[in-house]
Amino acid sequence: MLMFDDGYASHFDIVASLLLRYRFSGTFFITTGRVGRPGYLAWEQLRKLVFLGMEIGSHGVSHQVLTALPPHELGEELLASKRVLEERLGIPVRALAAPGGFWNGTVAEAAKAAGYDAVWISAIGTNGKETNTLGLRRVSVHQPFSADRIIALVEGSKTSLWWAANQRLLIRALKRVLGVYWYEQLKRRLVPNA
Repeated sequence: MLMFDDGYASHFDIVASLLLRYRFSGTFFITTGRVGRPGYLAWEQLRKLVFLGMEIGSHGVSHQVLTALPPHELGEELLASKRVLEERLGIPVRALAAPGGFWNGTVAEAAKAAGYDAVWISAIGTNGKETNTLGLRRVSVHQPFSADRIIALVEGSKTSLWWAANQRLLIRALKRVLGVYWYEQLKRRLVPNA
């Protein structure tokens, strides 16, 4: 499965064309509060993605750290995003990608209560029959991944998965030590377009 978070305009302009050319489909997780803003997808582009056979999922309304929200705000964040996507696109929205990979049992329960069948998180790994669908693992690909590294990850190379998992552990440790705010500031300075 190929997934694309945030709803950037390039997901329509570049990614969708490549997916179609190579006969792949993708899942696009949309931050609904950003739809129509400069640099992000518009509703018409999202409707075209649906028409082209792409799946649309939720990435929240405002890309907030879900684990930091009080329960009532968490529920509203998840419900509002799902509701607007379903109303504007006329499709069921069953999947959520947790912004920033911040996820816990409270987020899983709120997602279930909001009607999601699946929650994708940033934990590196594979999923099997026994995997909780409200905490599905995936491998994030960011700059500066080489084509060879991406191919190794797709093929399930244990070494590549090990490196990716350890990179993710380092990121989680930095988030814990620095806090979300300072981690995001550091990330913006080191990787400006992330």
